[in-house]
Amino acid sequence: MKELLKPYISTSQNINHLRDSVIKMGQYLKNRYPDIQLDYIGGPITADGPANIKRNLILLGSVAEIIHMSEGVFTYTNPYVGDLRRFPGLSESDFILYSAQLLESGIFDRLTLVEGWERSVGSNDEYRRAIAIGIQIRTYPLDKMALSTNAI
Repeated sequence: MKELLKPYISTSQNINHLRDSVIKMGQYLKNRYPDIQLDYIGGPITADGPANIKRNLILLGSVAEIIHMSEGVFTYTNPYVGDLRRFPGLSESDFILYSAQLLESGIFDRLTLVEGWERSVGSNDEYRRAIAIGIQIRTYPLDKMALSTNAI
């Protein structure tokens, strides 16, 4: 899904356009490949402080790629669309709303939460929302990622 989103990422002028593009791409994939699963990957981005945001974005993107390659499912994670802070004037509640709207769009079959998600306000909201709308939830331990990347 990451590669398919690239043209939309660069042309999105605001977070609402970006959200709509992600949803449209997810709908396209679900229609084109009705038997494929689409996973939303969540985890701590800002929970470890501003100095670790870039590291956490890379980590979530890496987990999403590992899951895509090892399980054959389409994956989406917010790092796929870059640092959402590039849209000026947005607050943490705007980012949480963006993620909530994606989860509520009906395109995702499962929420995968990366280890440490409990420290994240956004991931806690994703967790509660997934329960409320009936999306399957699983956690992804970081030691599993280390094993996967060592095998590559």
